[in-house]
Amino acid sequence: MSNVGCYISSICACIYLYADDILLLAPTVAGLQYILNVCEEELLQLDMCISVKKSVSIRFGPRFNADSVEMSSKFGGTLKRVNICRYLGIYFVSGRTLNYAFCNAKSHFFRSFNSMRSMAKLDVLPPKNVY
Repeated sequence: MSNVGCYISSICACIYLYADDILLLAPTVAGLQYILNVCEEELLQLDMCISVKKSVSIRFGPRFNADSVEMSSKFGGTLKRVNICRYLGIYFVSGRTLNYAFCNAKSHFFRSFNSMRSMAKLDVLPPKNVY
């Protein structure tokens, strides 16, 4: 089975890797299952495996809420289907279009910012008159 991934122009854009995080994209559930199988075969050759407990599937597009076959792993178990998932700090929300949720990132930012601001208020000394 070829041409199962997502393409931008003529470039395949179906697998994104960052450290130990993997994002797989496909236009169909069957295509995604195929890409998952290929990915697992490569990982087996590297003596690595996917953690099914940490892995999820999410669906976008006009059929985002349609029932679909569960994604099964060669390492045993199935991937949980979710409506929201996090990848590299960005939350993806299932829907007719690709949606992002930044509310969690905003709250983390403001929590950090307010913490630093309150620390700065404690550490600030009044300016000394230097003559």
